[in-house]
Amino acid sequence: MREVNNVCYGAHAGKTYRLRISNVGLENSLNFRIQNHKLKLVEVEGTHTVQTTYSSLDVHVGQSYSVLVTADQPAHDYYIVVSSRFTSTVLTSTAILRYSNSAGPVSGPPPGGPTTQIDWSLNQARSIRYLFFFLTKFVTFAYACARIKLRWLFQDEPDSKWT
Repeated sequence: MREVNNVCYGAHAGKTYRLRISNVGLENSLNFRIQNHKLKLVEVEGTHTVQTTYSSLDVHVGQSYSVLVTADQPAHDYYIVVSSRFTSTVLTSTAILRYSNSAGPVSGPPPGGPTTQIDWSLNQARSIRYLFFFLTKFVTFAYACARIKLRWLFQDEPDSKWT
């Protein structure tokens, strides 16, 4: 079953866009994809990730992702597709990504996505790597630098601006 709508999002060739994708549903996981475009995952739930590229993303109930999409395809209209996952009847909704210099309307059927393949979804979830280690090291370093600077400022020196 496919819902037909006329939602259209504009894009300029060569530019990169950040999309925030959230599943605010109560029951179903969703799969998000854009015809002939790659999704570079940069953030999950407010936490930066190692940037990994996907052709589609499963977004489970309550999850939010930020992805970068570059308008690097020939100037046409492309389907943006969201479909349900792990359901007996796959529900699909579409929108259009329209390049500003589009040479033609969207063509063909919307790109299909995974439907009931649990392994595909699990492997995708396992591939997401967070930047906790790197951020922790940076914060520790910044904190140590701040302590050194404060210690220097509060020394008993006659030319200190704090005396």
